[in-house]
Amino acid sequence: MLWGQDYYFPGNNTVPCYRWPALNCDGSWNASTDPTNGNYYNGTNIKLKPGALLAIPSWDSAKLQKNITTMIGQKLLDVLTHYGGYLDDNTAHDRGAFNVEGGVRKEVQSHYEGLDLSNIVPGQSLYQDLVVIYRNLQVVDNNSEDQIGGGGTPFRKPLPPICPVAVR
Repeated sequence: MLWGQDYYFPGNNTVPCYRWPALNCDGSWNASTDPTNGNYYNGTNIKLKPGALLAIPSWDSAKLQKNITTMIGQKLLDVLTHYGGYLDDNTAHDRGAFNVEGGVRKEVQSHYEGLDLSNIVPGQSLYQDLVVIYRNLQVVDNNSEDQIGGGGTPFRKPLPPICPVAVR
């Protein structure tokens, strides 16, 4: 997730404020007519909005590897290089966030006892890793229902569906 006020494209009469696979903007999208409201989309990149798939290009990942010093940072770099991540909500504040499966938080806490994941601050190694990762994310512009992940041959086998659909 990113801060909609700075990053998410608000949409207009011809371009929606979201992209596939999102079905709409987040629930508080432009809830206010005040562009200084944290829920207001005010970004200028037409490709950056809920539903966008962000990834680190493989050619960048190899050179970034040496700048990532924490286990969490290494795992995020690996996941965002090989699978990417979808923008799904607005942080409504000047920060980024990751939504992860339930077991991930527990795994991280077991390796970094005492680390408050809701309060990563400048000066911490993990904070520096996250800055490097966020600055190098790029929109996978050719991601679509017909070309999931942007098409081509995936680096790794795709993960199974979250909710498998039974074919009748």
